[in-house]
Amino acid sequence: MAVVRENRITRVGRGRKRLKSKINRSERIDMSKKNYNLIDQIEGIMNSEHDSLRDEVTEISPEQKKARRFVTVWTCLYVIFFPLIFWMALWSILIFDSPSITALIGIPIICAFLCVPLSMLVSIWKMWSHYFHKQYEKIHWFCALPFFMLLFAICINIAVQKLFLGR
Repeated sequence: MAVVRENRITRVGRGRKRLKSKINRSERIDMSKKNYNLIDQIEGIMNSEHDSLRDEVTEISPEQKKARRFVTVWTCLYVIFFPLIFWMALWSILIFDSPSITALIGIPIICAFLCVPLSMLVSIWKMWSHYFHKQYEKIHWFCALPFFMLLFAICINIAVQKLFLGR
C-alpha cells in the first residue's frame, strides 16, 4: 500500500484496540501549554466571581443582621407552635356543647379563633417578604400579628358572651 496514515491501530491486551496517534513531542507541548492557559483563564473567572460573591456577603448591615435573626427566630417559633395552635382552634368547635350557645353566637367565636393560626402563616410570609424588600421597620409589626389576632379573638369571645348570654 502506498497510503501513508497518521494514525495506526495497535492491539493492547486481550484483543482490545487502541488508536495511537503519531504526534511529535513539540506539538504535545504546545497543546499542553494551550490547556494550561485555558485552565488559568477559567480559574481567573471563577476567582473573580467568587470574590464578587464574597464582597456581597460581607456588606450586610447590622440592621439587616438583626432583622434576619429576628425573623428567623419568630419563623421557627411559629412553625413549631402552629400545629398546637391550629389544633386548639379546631377544638373551639366544642363551644356548641353548651346548650345556651346557638350558631349565631358560636360561629363568630370559632372564626375568630381560627384566624390566629392563619395569621401565623400570613405573618411568616409578610415577615420574609418585607425582609427581602429591605423594609426592616415593618417586620416587627408582622411578628406581632398573631398576638393581635389572639387579642381580637378573646375580645370577640368576651363581647359575644356578654351581649348574647349576659355572662
